[in-house]
Amino acid sequence: MDFLKNKFTLFGLIVFTISILIIVITLFSSNNNNSANNDEYATSGGILLGDPNAPVTIVKFTDYQCPSCASFTLGPGKQIFREYVDTGKANFIYRNYPFIGDESFQAAEAALCASDQDRLKDYDEIIYVNWNGQNKGTYSEKNLITMAELLQLNVNSFSECMSSDKHIKNIQKDIDDGKKLGIKSTPSVLIDGELILGTKSYGDYRVIIERALGN
Repeated sequence: MDFLKNKFTLFGLIVFTISILIIVITLFSSNNNNSANNDEYATSGGILLGDPNAPVTIVKFTDYQCPSCASFTLGPGKQIFREYVDTGKANFIYRNYPFIGDESFQAAEAALCASDQDRLKDYDEIIYVNWNGQNKGTYSEKNLITMAELLQLNVNSFSECMSSDKHIKNIQKDIDDGKKLGIKSTPSVLIDGELILGTKSYGDYRVIIERALGN
C-alpha cells in the first residue's frame, strides 16, 4: 500500500510540474506575441531618426499639448538620444497621438512639416519649450511659423506645407495604430515593443533599453 501511495504521490508531482511548465510557456509565448504585435503596429509609420539598423527601436507617441510629454522630451528623451540614438545603439520613431484639442493636431502637422526639412527633433523640442497651457492659442499657425523662423527653416516651404494638409493622413495613421496598441494617454513609449505609459525617470528607461540590448 505504501508503494502504491508513493507511486500516486510521485505521479501527482509530475502532473503538477508539467502543468506549471505549460502555464509558464504559455505566458512567455503570449508576452512574446504581444511584444511582436506591439512592435509591428508601433513601427509601421512615423518618422525614424538614427540608424535604421540599430539593435533597439524606441517609439514615442505624443500630444504636443501634453505637459508630461514635454517633461519626457526635455528630460529623459534628451538623455536617451545622447546615450543611445546618437551612438547607434537605438533608433527613435516619432509618432503623433493628438487628442487634447485642435492645437494638438495643428502642432503635429507643424512638426511633420519641419521633418520635411530634416529638423523634426529641433522642432519637437522648441514646441515643448514654448508650451503654455492647453488650447490657449500657443500653437496657432502664426506662432508655429514663428518657431520655424527661430530654427531658420525655409519659412515659405513650411507655410505651404501647413496650408496643404499633406500630413493629415500620416497623423491619422499614428492615431489608428495607437488605438490598436491600446494607447489612451501620452506620452506612451515603446522599447522594442514593450509599452511604457507615462513619463518615467531616465534610469527606468535605461534599464529597459539595456535589457533590450541584452546587457
